[in-house]
Amino acid sequence: HIVMFCMGVRINIKGEFPNKKGPFVIMSNHGSFIDVFVVPPSIQGKFTAIVAAKNLKIPLFGSLLKKIKAVPIIRDNKEAAMQSIKLAEKVIHEDKYHMFILPEETRTLDGKLQKFKKGGFHMAVNTKTKILPVIVKGLYNIKPRNRWTIQPGEATMIIKSPIDVANK
Repeated sequence: HIVMFCMGVRINIKGEFPNKKGPFVIMSNHGSFIDVFVVPPSIQGKFTAIVAAKNLKIPLFGSLLKKIKAVPIIRDNKEAAMQSIKLAEKVIHEDKYHMFILPEETRTLDGKLQKFKKGGFHMAVNTKTKILPVIVKGLYNIKPRNRWTIQPGEATMIIKSPIDVANK
């Protein structure tokens, strides 16, 4: 959040991360590239994320993803994607890490919520892990996908109550 503040982006947080009730599959909308710099600082405890494999090749950012042991996913290869979900399930079940995922798969082009992919939901059900919904508003206007610059502004992150999927 300090990095965002230095760029003129103020983050208002509504709700709190549940203490010691995890791990969780943390799902958030994907309005901007900077989503990944807004949600994770609010996560309490050990966490990692499912990320597009190509992001591991980005200088500095890729190193950061490797450091948190991010699970790479090749989105356009169904078999490989399913293997990545299985690996993420193992990390949740055995290592007790929270798993952060952006179920829309890619950033919105128009600021509207896109259709969710099923992988994160399967992962939550298969591991009997609660889903922690997080809504981020305002980042699309600050840094949309089709603009290189970050426009100073205000965003709101809303942490909702966990959803129990154990009986689903």
